[in-house]
Amino acid sequence: MTDEPLAPPPGWRFRLGVILIAVSIMSPLGALFVPLTNLTAGMKATLTGLLIAGVPEILTVLAVAVMGKAGFTYVKNRIMAVIRPALGRLAPAREVGPTRYYIGLTMLLIPGIYAWVLMYTPPEVIPGFPEYQIHLGLAVDFIFICSFFVLGGDFWDKLRALFIHKARVQFPAS
Repeated sequence: MTDEPLAPPPGWRFRLGVILIAVSIMSPLGALFVPLTNLTAGMKATLTGLLIAGVPEILTVLAVAVMGKAGFTYVKNRIMAVIRPALGRLAPAREVGPTRYYIGLTMLLIPGIYAWVLMYTPPEVIPGFPEYQIHLGLAVDFIFICSFFVLGGDFWDKLRALFIHKARVQFPAS
């Protein structure tokens, strides 16, 4: 038995709920225009914070309350029908070859080595580091995240096993 209604619930409550969800999704974009206003710095900071991390949550809860369970379930299932196929294409390959695996391991280790070197090296020793510190940090973070996709699905299982007390290692016979 599925919880997906065949058709959206009719009426103004469903339409108002959809509008509230749309506004909640778009409200963080309003934070881009706050600096253009003549408000004080404190008011700008408050308004920006609310538009990014207050208004969307409140409007979403309000939308769910207005449209009811049937309306929310319909909207949720419609959104997931669009998102699921796209996420399926992003899933890492189950098994990868040795070359791809070692490239992924290298990508995984680069951020750790980068952080270790920076811990013991004064910033003045590395040319250009103070000016590009944020850029380098973002690049290293991006490499770290990408490494999990390069390493493949079997690595995700290895990583998951780290958090399971009873998990045991089984080495291949070769």
